[in-house]
Amino acid sequence: MLIKQLTICFLCLVSFSIYGESIRTDDSTLLEDGWGDDEWSEEESDKSMLDQDIGGFIEMSYGEFTSTNPVKSSQSIYELRAQLEIADFLRTIIDSDDISSFVKFDLYKDRAIEESGIDFREIYLGYNLEEVDIRFGRQVLSWGTGDKVFLNDLFAKDWNSFFSGRDLSYLKVPTDAVRVAIYKDVTNTEIIWVPIFTPDEYVNGERFSYFDRNSGEIVGSKNIAVDEPEKNIKNSEVSL
Repeated sequence: MLIKQLTICFLCLVSFSIYGESIRTDDSTLLEDGWGDDEWSEEESDKSMLDQDIGGFIEMSYGEFTSTNPVKSSQSIYELRAQLEIADFLRTIIDSDDISSFVKFDLYKDRAIEESGIDFREIYLGYNLEEVDIRFGRQVLSWGTGDKVFLNDLFAKDWNSFFSGRDLSYLKVPTDAVRVAIYKDVTNTEIIWVPIFTPDEYVNGERFSYFDRNSGEIVGSKNIAVDEPEKNIKNSEVSL
């Protein structure tokens, strides 16, 4: 049932984008015969935001273990996923270039671990000043310029996504945070406050097996005892 819903949602998204682009115009440009002017103004073109502010995709991923594995499923991933993202949707309500907004969420069904649902990847508001950018809400945090090189990037990672072959962007776990970026001629400064601790999505035997040093064996479907701090404001994180 969910697979059908994902397919219908994506087709509706594509149809809506094409429809919106084809009919968007301003009544002030209509001539007496009811047809629009042949010359579209650059201003009107800039107001047509459907094709640049709404996007998404639908994909299917499949992975099979080639050797005996102690996990329950013989697939590492068996997933149908659809993503929708909407940028600057508040500008239709608030006419200001200083305010930014972004929403990105996934609908997914993974038969490898019998899991389905909705995953809000990003949902945040931003305020842009001349030298300061402020962003608060759920966002993907990353420091450094090299892929898979985390010298100073200690934000939460999803290792199950990484080993299952998803896009590299899914390696980074969405985090509820406040980010302040200050841009100066001499140096740039970025301050990030995570009010509630966000842990890594580690390999725990549900999707991938791992070596258990206590038993000396490769095991699966066995929860790892992890000592995580309580999720409250006392255990918030600050990065500079």
